[in-house]
Amino acid sequence: MAIHPIEGDLPISGGVRSYPTFRNHAGGTSTIAVTNVNKMGAGAPTAAASANRYIRFGLRNTGGSQIASVQINPGQWGHNMIFRRSNNSANIPSGRYALNGRSEKFSGTYLHPHRYFKGSLKLT
Repeated sequence: MAIHPIEGDLPISGGVRSYPTFRNHAGGTSTIAVTNVNKMGAGAPTAAASANRYIRFGLRNTGGSQIASVQINPGQWGHNMIFRRSNNSANIPSGRYALNGRSEKFSGTYLHPHRYFKGSLKLT
């Protein structure tokens, strides 16, 4: 099993961010743990509200199709969350995968247009 450190930003518009780094996966379960998510930055008018917003991640194959996803709610920061396929299976086929990410959409005007995160991605 390989553990890959990950970090990046997610637009608060709710749009998908496709990260460019593909990693090998031998097959089986894959997990993600997000250990740090900003709360829209110091001075943001809605810093507390942003702590209650989910983020979603997906595994994208080299053909561009997302084959598995996971939603991470604020109470789950730091926990290993299992990617699941559309049929709810946790068995991710062998291949090369990159992350897609999305933040729950924020409406209104914000000091920072992105949510920043850090964590780890576990592939076999």
